[in-house]
Amino acid sequence: MKRILLITAFYSCVFASLLTLLLRNETLLAAALGGERTLYSTGYSDRGFEAVQIGMSSNEVAKILGNPLRKYEPEGIVPPTTEWIYSDCDPSGRSGNFRVRIVIFDKANSSVTAKRRGLYID
Repeated sequence: MKRILLITAFYSCVFASLLTLLLRNETLLAAALGGERTLYSTGYSDRGFEAVQIGMSSNEVAKILGNPLRKYEPEGIVPPTTEWIYSDCDPSGRSGNFRVRIVIFDKANSSVTAKRRGLYID
């Protein structure tokens, strides 16, 4: 009985570790979910996205990443923000899954307050 409990505990730990790895890795997660089709803005790179830091100006971000696909100003956010969206679902793809890359600016002083990255699962 103890051996069965030890084996069950071992495989539970292995499964939990694999699940954690899958959820933290966009590439593995996308592959497990049937792929992803991401359209990036011209000039975008993951290296550039990683280089963007909190407090940078919108001009500094534009020099690193270029212009976003679009800008969005959510309503009801205090303080007001502007989101520069650098990725979207490629309309030619079969899957609605895509990688999210957004830089968020304080609207008052045009400085970066946050970055959002992840995998949108459709």
